[in-house]
Amino acid sequence: MAKLSHTVLATAIIGVLGACSTFEPDYYNCDSRLTSYAEGIRSSLSTQNTGQDVEVRLNGVSGKCYDDGTSYVAELAIGLKVSRNVAEGGGVDPVVVPMVAAILDADDAVQSTSSFVYTMQFTNGLQDIYPLVRREFDVPQGGRVILSLTPSLLSQ
Repeated sequence: MAKLSHTVLATAIIGVLGACSTFEPDYYNCDSRLTSYAEGIRSSLSTQNTGQDVEVRLNGVSGKCYDDGTSYVAELAIGLKVSRNVAEGGGVDPVVVPMVAAILDADDAVQSTSSFVYTMQFTNGLQDIYPLVRREFDVPQGGRVILSLTPSLLSQ
């Protein structure tokens, strides 16, 4: 009797766990649908409190996507390298990194743009920060995403 109860319980657990995995979309790698122009991979900014010069660069972008009917959803991980010269000041100081994404269709016509910021903070004595920014975009089938750093937030 106890053996039968354990078998029924194990079967029920496997069934529940199997059913949960069906709620996850079928992801695929979509790195080939992500681009950035050379002019947009570096940006010079200033920290918020002291105005200290900061250099920002895209430090790799990867994406996983899933189909959503007539479009696909691109879940991006945008790596950044944010640097300052601690000899010129190394105190606690926030920095805002503005970016823009252009969503293109299969014919490379711009369908939409999205301007967004990522805010981080240098801690005392820290020279480099390597944040990972996560963003999600709806992209037409056959389309792509173009990312760029910008010197300021662009109005929509």
